[in-house]
Amino acid sequence: MFIEIMNRKLRIGIDARPLFVEKKTGIEVYLTNLLRELREVDTQNEYLLFTHKIDSKNIVESNNFKYITVNGPNFAWPQLSLARYLKKNQDDIDVCLFTHHSIPLRSPVKTVAVILDLAFIDYKEYFPYFSYLLNTKLTTNFTVKKADHLVAISQQTKKDILTHYQVDEKKIDVIYLGFNSKKYHPRGSVEISSVLNKYHIKNDYVLYVGTMQKRKNLINLLKAFAVVKKSKPSMQMVFAGKKGWFFEEIQETVRKEKLVDSVMFLGYVPENDLPALYSGSKVFALVSLYEGFGIPLLEAMACGCPVITSNISSLPEVAGDAGVLIHNPHDYEEIAKKLIHVLSDQKLLSEMSKKSLSRAKEFSWKKCAAETLNTLTHVANS
Repeated sequence: MFIEIMNRKLRIGIDARPLFVEKKTGIEVYLTNLLRELREVDTQNEYLLFTHKIDSKNIVESNNFKYITVNGPNFAWPQLSLARYLKKNQDDIDVCLFTHHSIPLRSPVKTVAVILDLAFIDYKEYFPYFSYLLNTKLTTNFTVKKADHLVAISQQTKKDILTHYQVDEKKIDVIYLGFNSKKYHPRGSVEISSVLNKYHIKNDYVLYVGTMQKRKNLINLLKAFAVVKKSKPSMQMVFAGKKGWFFEEIQETVRKEKLVDSVMFLGYVPENDLPALYSGSKVFALVSLYEGFGIPLLEAMACGCPVITSNISSLPEVAGDAGVLIHNPHDYEEIAKKLIHVLSDQKLLSEMSKKSLSRAKEFSWKKCAAETLNTLTHVANS
């Protein structure tokens, strides 16, 4: 990555709509933390935060942040409503950042687009048809080709972009995500007990955090847990996250595997409760078939939680040598075998916890913000 020296004050636009989503996951967590760190690492430039609505309780405040409401429907808002605004004000904006695969159809302003993942291409059967069509045939296809520069959140995402699109490799920067170190760190027994009591968790548990999506491989995780239960009958499996569009299939698997009394679905868990939930778990399991990065995996490690994850896509990039890797996440028996092995060895759990904490220190939102600013500065000055 190039190192860009700021020699003039820039006016940087950002599509800030994800900031105002109430129950934040993935992209919303990313943008919120990126803005929090940008205000710390950059007091020189001015930021214009564009949105179609403003909710004061979700605002990230800074002296050099200016929120601008651009009226228009949320659907196709960047392509149409924001595009009109940029055309009228193009002389006042040096570069614009878009964090979710969508840029204006005709932008008179230089654009940097963040590509989180391309799961909807390789795993299109796991997406509703309209979502697949919109993402692959329209939005991402146009964004990757027309944006002035791209940010991939992992080497895997960069590799996928180069595989599926004819893009110059020099057009892509890899910038890893981070975690909120003030929030995600090991918690004490009193706080853990309080949170576990809140959610009525009474036994040792394996934890999953994330939206209930098919590519998360939750069916195989449940089948693996059914095997684990045979040797560890008191163990629980706890799912924390929004219910996705195939949740009924997950419930059917729970019934089929006779896990009704052992599996808990907490739904969306407020961020203030997550650190204790991570800290209290015996193991965090993320055995997805595909991830662009895997923020929950990093959060779990930051809380000292032993982690088991897939040895595919971006997940080994994040886990490093801290995690136990599943080489074939389609094989629930492998998942079960490694879960049982880890859960049966207290010394191994302790070693994995230390490795998790060490590995997590290599990532930070501050680093992410600094590298993102470097990319924006380069594009604005090029």
